Amino acid sequence: MATNYTAEKLSLFVAEQFNESFFEPEPTTIGYVFIGNHLPYIDENVTPEINESDQTEKEVWDTMFAAKRITGTDINLVIPLRAWNTGVEYNQYDDRNPSTENIYVVNTANRRVYKCLSNNAGTLSTVLPSSDYTVNNGLISSSDGYIWKYMFQYPENSKFETTNYIPVPTSANASGYNTTYSSLVEGGIHRILMTNVGSNYNHPAVRCVNFGPNKNTITMSSVSGIANNMIVTGTGILSNTLVTDINTGTLTIKLSRNTSTTTTATATNSLTFSTRVVITGDGTGAVATAIRTAASNTITGVRITNTGSNYTRGNVVFQGVGTGASARIIFAPKYGHGYNSAKELGAKSVMIAVQMGSSDTTEGGIISPDTTFRQYGFLKDPHKYGNTAPLNSLTANTVVSQLYEITLTVGSPYTINEFVYQGTDATNSTFSGVVNSQSSSVIRLSNVKGSFVLGQTIKGASSSVSRSAIKIVYPEFQPYTGDILFVKNVSKVQRVYEQAEVLKFVLTF
Repeated sequence: MATNYTAEKLSLFVAEQFNESFFEPEPTTIGYVFIGNHLPYIDENVTPEINESDQTEKEVWDTMFAAKRITGTDINLVIPLRAWNTGVEYNQYDDRNPSTENIYVVNTANRRVYKCLSNNAGTLSTVLPSSDYTVNNGLISSSDGYIWKYMFQYPENSKFETTNYIPVPTSANASGYNTTYSSLVEGGIHRILMTNVGSNYNHPAVRCVNFGPNKNTITMSSVSGIANNMIVTGTGILSNTLVTDINTGTLTIKLSRNTSTTTTATATNSLTFSTRVVITGDGTGAVATAIRTAASNTITGVRITNTGSNYTRGNVVFQGVGTGASARIIFAPKYGHGYNSAKELGAKSVMIAVQMGSSDTTEGGIISPDTTFRQYGFLKDPHKYGNTAPLNSLTANTVVSQLYEITLTVGSPYTINEFVYQGTDATNSTFSGVVNSQSSSVIRLSNVKGSFVLGQTIKGASSSVSRSAIKIVYPEFQPYTGDILFVKNVSKVQRVYEQAEVLKFVLTF
């Protein structure tokens, strides 16, 4: 047996810290989503695999040609989208089991998320939950025996919603999630779990010998199967009436409440005696009834009729003629179910979603619309070109080019994706790169190697174009600085005017 444990919430803590680091005061995390690799794959129909290594990271840097800074509105905690399906047994919340696997569902029609508090002793779910916190504080008891708790409703058309993930709040007061602290019930008891069904729990129906209005003592035909504190029901019996005393000699019982003053029951009226569930603890108001299986005279479940509040500890006692039945209370999280949906539903992932071309296709002329990309990813804390210190909020631009921009003398255009160089020939070049985009006087290069020489001719390996370089503008970032934390190869994306690309990826901690 282990003598220590690492909480699953550690993953949530790390994810939250990562999420918050993008909008905290200095030192803040400077992160960018980048696009790169405008060169065709060997087979454009096959997206190549990519492996983590120092060499791979350098290759990613070499092909990177544009990036956009991540802001606080571009990152959010997410959880897997688990759409409700009929005929599925969902796991139920248990304060002694930290697993959140299959514990919640999403009603995709209205984007509402529900936590399973009871699966009716392992039955299949057949009723889709639908209402929100405005009905019974979000507690839903469906006809299939399930009990659900409404958690939140994620925003419509959220950029953090995909076919696999949905955004999740860390607070019941989070804006845009249709929930509020006022819907929470702290310390309510929503489920009691049977640990032993016991035996001989009879619920007899016994004929009275005499019965009248406003009486608390009744003579029965028999007191067999009747015990103190059992619940009494029948015509003329007021609700919540208990047996308080039994006289086996006179066959009389005393009741905790007088019979009705207007009863029409006769002396041969029958009364039913049932097992009582007593909940004790530091809270108040919880009420429950026993579910008895008549065929075996066992207590197979407990039905909560009032959840009460403020319970942090407590016990359950069954008062009847049987023996051995036992159960434990499933206690709600501090402040109640729904206080922190991210924690309660096991969030450990963040989604970054950045749109390239949100203001215009070129982002102010920085990103060419006449190029392609086959790779995107996440870059953290790079250095500005020529600097040895990471960027900060004052030095980090929103949109950047990672291309080397060279102004040339007048001449013919090069070919897009062409290898160009300075030197005697392509094999023995002293400076080289690949044309990503160009205008009449400027070429922009990726995959740059070697040392640039101002005034020297730049030659095209395939076009044979030769033009002299008269100016160079270096890229925004010093290559190979910071940390590349995520890279994804994709099928070719052709950039065109009036088109924006939304780049999304999920980091799981």
